[in-house]
Amino acid sequence: MALDDCPPQANACAIVLIKRQKGGLVVGREVRRFTPRDGPVVQDVISRVYRLGMKWTPGRK
Repeated sequence: MALDDCPPQANACAIVLIKRQKGGLVVGREVRRFTPRDGPVVQDVISRVYRLGMKWTPGRK
């Protein structure tokens, strides 16, 4: 998967999916891109889609 082949409107992507399975971890390839139309704060959208339970707040470097 090349990260440069995504549509120009995509501003985030998920590239790995890690699952618990039979007492271990399974790492799989995930190709899912997120755009502003998915939601105004893409981190919240990703957290909701993958049921991560994270709460994002605005910040700066």
